[in-house]
Amino acid sequence: MMRAVLLPARWIGPAVIYGLVGAWAVLWFAAEPPGQPAVAYLGQFFGAESVLLLSIGMVLISTLPCARPPSTASTGPPSGTGV
Repeated sequence: MMRAVLLPARWIGPAVIYGLVGAWAVLWFAAEPPGQPAVAYLGQFFGAESVLLLSIGMVLISTLPCARPPSTASTGPPSGTGV
């Protein structure tokens, strides 16, 4: 009987990020236009990868509890202002 190999839940997020970066690289090099200088195309590739990783980082940092705005439970004026 063959058992399914499952990743621990802790590794799913990094595995998805590695998968996205790898798939983006494969797609980028599969769609390379003919006649383009290799150095320029490689620079564009690294630029595209950095934008992808920055976007992923922005999404991940926005999920942290400390990145959320403070609760607005009190909508009145601050106490002690004399109003």
